[in-house]
Amino acid sequence: MSERDGEWYPTRRNHQIWDPEFFGLPEGTRSPWYYRSSSEGYDLNRDSNPNLEFRIEEDYLVDYGWTLEEFAEDILDDRAMNNSSYGGYYVNPEARIITGVYQRLEPDVYIDVHHRGFNYLSEEDIRSVSIQVAAEVADPYECPITGQNYEVDEDVLELAKQVNVVGYQALQRGFSHYGAIQRYPTVNLPGTTLGTFALNDSAIMLIEIKGQTQNLGQKQSGMLTQTAVTSIYEILIALADGTIHDVDASLYDEILPSANRMGDPSQRDEEL
Repeated sequence: MSERDGEWYPTRRNHQIWDPEFFGLPEGTRSPWYYRSSSEGYDLNRDSNPNLEFRIEEDYLVDYGWTLEEFAEDILDDRAMNNSSYGGYYVNPEARIITGVYQRLEPDVYIDVHHRGFNYLSEEDIRSVSIQVAAEVADPYECPITGQNYEVDEDVLELAKQVNVVGYQALQRGFSHYGAIQRYPTVNLPGTTLGTFALNDSAIMLIEIKGQTQNLGQKQSGMLTQTAVTSIYEILIALADGTIHDVDASLYDEILPSANRMGDPSQRDEEL
């Protein structure tokens, strides 16, 4: 939470200040790309790394032939390397804790719930999209520090698509906004927990709920919460009884792709 105009406002950024000298880096070293100096905080959903053991620490870097000065110059200070095509740097305790739990549990499936903007389903169907889903968020990845390669295994991707299909089908109940679902846009985000964990053999599902918590009324928020709960509940049942493996993974590609973005949904008729 952060304060805006005297009121609390939900945000996924923390308020940890970038201090390169804390990590032993030269003064003036550029911050990670997902740090915002204006709000003095990090986007915590970009601070993960497919190399789960990565740390900006001298003992770690020296094991792979790097010095802190080289890391600062060749990675952080280089815009071609310090961007969303690469993993984060685990500079926040929250990201390290989440990854530590992940390493202990080694989950087969990882589901992440977020909020996003507004879309309508198609040119023919102007229902407001309740959620977008995704089974793929990361391309093959090479760690610039160690040279190790990561790639989503075909079996892992198939399970991810099956998970997404079950969640999608659970919501197809009549012609209502409840079942108006799209596939999330094609992205490559190895620094997200979803991208990082997918590259470490967990089947993933992204659930992007429309709107932001502060933009929605109580009834709409309740409906959208139930949308996520219903899909996840059916997924858990299918995982528990093994029927997840009977699902046709190719149906994932038939989910309508993200399109028809709109701004304020109260102005939808004017936009259309």
